[in-house]
Amino acid sequence: MNNQRRRQIKQVQNQLSEIRKNLHSILCDEDDYLCNMPESFFAGSEKSMVAQENVDDLQFSVDAIDELIDTLKKVINRKHI
Repeated sequence: MNNQRRRQIKQVQNQLSEIRKNLHSILCDEDDYLCNMPESFFAGSEKSMVAQENVDDLQFSVDAIDELIDTLKKVINRKHI
């Protein structure tokens, strides 16, 4: 891989890092919302179930972006043969 493509991948990696940061912030806000939900809403209510699904899906998304970033690091660092 030439240096130009490596730089392009690095730019994508940086963009993904910014997206990850934003999603993680949203995840933390949603998790705080869920944790601070009054007990009367929390116990099996649809509101709490939706909030938990949101937290789970956002965490999955953050984890997926982490995997993408790690994969791109491998591509960037791979030696020429």
